[in-house]
Amino acid sequence: MNATPTTSENTTNVRWNPWPWAILVWFICFFGVVVGMTVTAARSRTDVVALDYYAQELKFQDRIDAASRTDSMTEPPQVIYDSQNSVLRIHLPVGAKVSGGKVALYRPDDARLDRDMPMALDATGSQVISTDGLKVGRWRVRLSWTVDGHEFYHEAAVRLKPGA
Repeated sequence: MNATPTTSENTTNVRWNPWPWAILVWFICFFGVVVGMTVTAARSRTDVVALDYYAQELKFQDRIDAASRTDSMTEPPQVIYDSQNSVLRIHLPVGAKVSGGKVALYRPDDARLDRDMPMALDATGSQVISTDGLKVGRWRVRLSWTVDGHEFYHEAAVRLKPGA
C-alpha cells in the first residue's frame, strides 16, 4: 500500500476561510468611502461671511453700539416683505433725518447673491426695493444709517417666496 494520501483525501481536510476575503472587502469599501468623501469635499464651495471679516470684527463694538441705539428708538425700523408685489418695504421712523445709509441684502448660503445699495428714503421715511431677480429663500436685510452723527443698525430675516 502507498503511504502518501491521494488528491481526493487532501481536499476533504481543507476548509474555506472567509476572513482574508472579508478583510480585503472591508479595506476596499473603506478606501472607496474615503476617496468619495475627499472628492465631494474638494468640489463643494465654501463661502466666508465677508471677504473683509477681520476689519468687520474690529468694528464689531461699533455695530453693537449702533444696534443698542436702534433698540432704544421709540418706533423701531420695519422691514416687511410684500409677496404679492415682490418688494421689500423698509420704514424708518418719520422725522429721522438720515444723512447716509446702506441696505445690504445678505444671502447666508451663497455670497455671490449678496447685494448692497444706498438707503434712499422718501418723505415718509420709507424705501421700496424690488425682489425681482433675487433667489427665493432666506435673506438677511441689514440696515445701517446715520442720524445727527450717530450710527444706527438693524438686521431682519426675510424669507422670499415665489411671486403670486
